[in-house]
Amino acid sequence: MYDGFGEDTWKLRRNLTLNLGIRYDLQLTPAPAIPNTSSTLAAEYNTTIKNVTDRVQPRIGFSWNALKGTIVRGGYGVFTGLNQGSTYYAMRVENGMYQINYNYNGCGASCTAAAPLTFPNVPFNVTGPSLANALYPTGGAAPTVSGPTLLGLQSFHGLSPAFVPPLVHEFSLAVEQSLPGKMSLSVGYVG
Repeated sequence: MYDGFGEDTWKLRRNLTLNLGIRYDLQLTPAPAIPNTSSTLAAEYNTTIKNVTDRVQPRIGFSWNALKGTIVRGGYGVFTGLNQGSTYYAMRVENGMYQINYNYNGCGASCTAAAPLTFPNVPFNVTGPSLANALYPTGGAAPTVSGPTLLGLQSFHGLSPAFVPPLVHEFSLAVEQSLPGKMSLSVGYVG
């Protein structure tokens, strides 16, 4: 992450203040080290992460003391939403290479009333070490297969190569009026 921000304020008149600012955000995320290229679809959604470099975000604001006890404030700015690590984690780790996802739709006729699918049982044999060698709590039961013996359909998580973080335009306008008893009333709109 690289970020920069600059701002300045000018008192244009005794009752008018202007703020100008600019922000820049750069979020660099490397492509997956081991992309899933097992199919054309997997390769399209698992090989690249688009890093955007055009996140210049200008901001402007003003404060105008229109009348004694009445202030009008407004502003406009462009804001970017940076992505959380989980957005890329799914693509980089749950891509069918590091972690493999299987779809299970039930065991159909192979399930019997005597052997329903309950914890710690699994629906089918998984890749990796045998279930007999799996870790389980002292006094607990070792996982067993109580469904079909074949693996279900594989799935993967990916990310569109055109995906970019959101960019939002925001503005506000408010009028604040002082009231007796050290109170004030403010009415505003945010868009």
